[in-house]
Amino acid sequence: MGFYISNTVNTRELNDRLRINGSDAEIGRVTMTAMVMSLKPDKFFELLDKVRGYKFTEDDDPYNEHDFGVVEVDGDTFIWKIDYYNNMYDTGVDHAQVNNSEVCKRLLTIMHDSEY
Repeated sequence: MGFYISNTVNTRELNDRLRINGSDAEIGRVTMTAMVMSLKPDKFFELLDKVRGYKFTEDDDPYNEHDFGVVEVDGDTFIWKIDYYNNMYDTGVDHAQVNNSEVCKRLLTIMHDSEY
């Protein structure tokens, strides 16, 4: 049985849970582009640490949902973002449903800025 929570605080909490802890069958998946996956291990793990520990500001998180960020590692810029999909990950869901785990899964994508 899924859960349904309808406010921004819980959207943020679910997004943070995925961003910090990684893939979770009930909440969603983390995916990375080939460019990110090809990074040397030290740079790759530094990138993951920066995504997990991302410090949000009003400028980059105006809705306070913790769903997007930009980080720099060794002079390269990386973007991470969370999108909301149905349970099959083949179509988006209405924002009103983002906290209903019965119909919505999150997909956190990490990419190099040149891939955006």
